[in-house]
Amino acid sequence: MANNPTYFALLDACRQPCCPVCRVVHRSVQRYLSGLFYERVNDGWVRSDLRKSLGFCRAHAWLVLDQNLGDALGVAIIYHDILGMILKRLPKAASPLPSQGRLLTWMRRVPRRMAEQLEQIKRMWPKTPLILCCLIRI
Repeated sequence: MANNPTYFALLDACRQPCCPVCRVVHRSVQRYLSGLFYERVNDGWVRSDLRKSLGFCRAHAWLVLDQNLGDALGVAIIYHDILGMILKRLPKAASPLPSQGRLLTWMRRVPRRMAEQLEQIKRMWPKTPLILCCLIRI
């Protein structure tokens, strides 16, 4: 047990305020996310898992932003990929922009179309998390 890094991390966490187990888990998630954004953004299996889960849960997405765990390019690459995949799954608009005379009618339909598309995105969302860090609650 004395050579186990988790043992030493837990000992160190016991010397600080708050729950030591939560502190160790939080640090582990931070390291995972930081490594993902700096080393594995372009790995095929990572991107595939991120597409399946439609990104990170809210807590981990904000953690990345709040604690600057990923650089802007890594975050942009991942979410460009995810949003592109979502847009491909949504049905195409039935008609192009209308003529000026029909613009008001067209604009009244936009909120309904957006609501329908949001419902389709909700149905795409996985019921359980698929990303390793999202399986660990912070």
